[in-house]
Amino acid sequence: MCADLSISAKGVTSVVNNCIVGAPPAPQVATTTDADFTTGVMDATKDHPTVKASVNNGVITLTGEIKRSDLAKLMMTLNTLKPTRIDNQLTIK
Repeated sequence: MCADLSISAKGVTSVVNNCIVGAPPAPQVATTTDADFTTGVMDATKDHPTVKASVNNGVITLTGEIKRSDLAKLMMTLNTLKPTRIDNQLTIK
């Protein structure tokens, strides 16, 4: 656009564009540590005393027992944490 404006100015016969456009910066990747996951998991399971949870390398492992009516809500809450995987070993009662 600047070249177009320059060329239209009286007396300008040519324009040399020496601009260098660099690559955009690499996107920042949000990393969540196991400690971050553990805090969220403990909060999500606090109302389910029979559910035990552990976190290892972004994988949430669930053990213990849960009522069928509570399972969907718990899983939805845990999925909002965006873990690598949820290993559900819960017994439905």
